[in-house]
Formats: sequence, C-alpha cells, structure tokens
Amino acid sequence: MDSRAYRNGPPAFSATSSITSDDGGLVITPAIDESIIRTMYRVPLPVGQVSCSIKGKDYAVLDLSTYGLGLEVPEPQEFHIGTQIQGARICFADRVFEVNVEIVHVSPHDGDRIACGLRVLSAADTDYADCMERILLEIKSRMFTSSQPDRA
Repeated sequence: MDSRAYRNGPPAFSATSSITSDDGGLVITPAIDESIIRTMYRVPLPVGQVSCSIKGKDYAVLDLSTYGLGLEVPEPQEFHIGTQIQGARICFADRVFEVNVEIVHVSPHDGDRIACGLRVLSAADTDYADCMERILLEIKSRMFTSSQPDRA
C-alpha cells in the first residue's frame, strides 16, 4: 500500500503542448504525474450502507477506499476543494471512525447528483487503516460472490 500521496499533499496535474510536423496543428498531450494515479480501489456502496457526518450533518457515502471516500452532496457550494475538515465521522452500522479529511473534488455524479471526494489525512483510531482494509475486503468479497451466476 502506497500512502505517500496522502502525506505529501494534493497531487499535481500538468499538460504540455506541441506542434505536429504533419499538419502544423496544436496537440495537447497530458504530462501524467504518476502520483495522481489512484492506487487503491474504491468500493461502490449502496445508498444508506455507510454515512459520513460533517459538522453535525449526515451525507450518504457513494464509494469508499482506505484513505478516501465519495459523498453525495445536495449543494456543491457547501464544499470547497482544498478545505480541510477536522472530526468528520465515517459511520458504519457497528463502528464509527473519526477522521480529518481534505476535499479533493466536487463533481457531477450519475445524472443530477453531485459527488464530493474526500481524502483521509489522519484518523483518531490507531487501527483505522487495518479496520478499513478488513471492512473493504468483506464488502468486495460480498460484491464479487453475489455477482457470480448460480451454477446448478
């Protein structure tokens, strides 16, 4: 597991441009910064399975990874990229994790819904990462076994 992107701040993206020799047209080529490539699988969640409480307001969690989560938010103007939030609570049916997060994106999701991506910066529980890995493995296991066709 590579968590350096979470310690070193938000990743960067840059683009370069060049003129092609064939037709003289401008070609934009992204210079991909390897640190922006997601190294952890995000698990999509059914609405209502997990929530996140921020400043006393609950939001549905759309997807989850060890160090990130996507929330469904009603109004994009409530969330500003780069804002750090102390004491957010990731709430499962049987466990709650208190975490400090940073807003990394606010974007359209599934039609008229809006998603807000959060990066987990730190957690109050010292076993947070281990617990999340176990939870995610359990969810993935259920996802992949329930999607297998019945063989009779």
